[in-house]
Amino acid sequence: MKKIILATTVIVLGTTATTFAQGPSSSANATLNVLVSNVKSISVSAGSTVNINLDDAQKFTAAAGTTGVAGDVKSTIDVISSGAYKVKVSLAGNAVSLRNTNNNATGITSIPVGNIYLAVSNPRQITAGSTAPNAGFSSAGQNLINTANTLIATPATASNGNAGTSGTKYDVTYSLANFADVASLATGTFTATVVYTITDL
Repeated sequence: MKKIILATTVIVLGTTATTFAQGPSSSANATLNVLVSNVKSISVSAGSTVNINLDDAQKFTAAAGTTGVAGDVKSTIDVISSGAYKVKVSLAGNAVSLRNTNNNATGITSIPVGNIYLAVSNPRQITAGSTAPNAGFSSAGQNLINTANTLIATPATASNGNAGTSGTKYDVTYSLANFADVASLATGTFTATVVYTITDL
């Protein structure tokens, strides 16, 4: 008789455990959207003032020839773009030359923009581990200011699909070169504002 009672107790406990595991369930849906806008951003994060110093005989000779005289610092530009992009360079206010700030200066008082050369170097990502764009640029100095040529440009379609950038830094070097009349420049400071513009490719 004792054996029968024990077996019944085990069966009842097993049934109770099964009942707790099978409770009612419910689910609900939510919509998740990622809204991507066409973002293009460019800024100068370092080297916003560049000085090309013509302060000794060798530099006057170099500025007159193809060697040129480079600026004292490199400008660093930060580029962010959703998708393919191009960067062009111009002078503010449709200027075509750097002007001497001394109104009473004697000698040549302007430096044509065609004698300023730009070279791009050292592309690097702002965010570690992000994908670098497959951008083209020239590491040799070129006349790029106020021209149709691009400073930096990505292909319209990259083989890996990565034509944009979440943030890439580029260094830009300015040089004065091929200015045959450099020795006739008026003393003083010649200045202009350089404008970098990023647009869709």
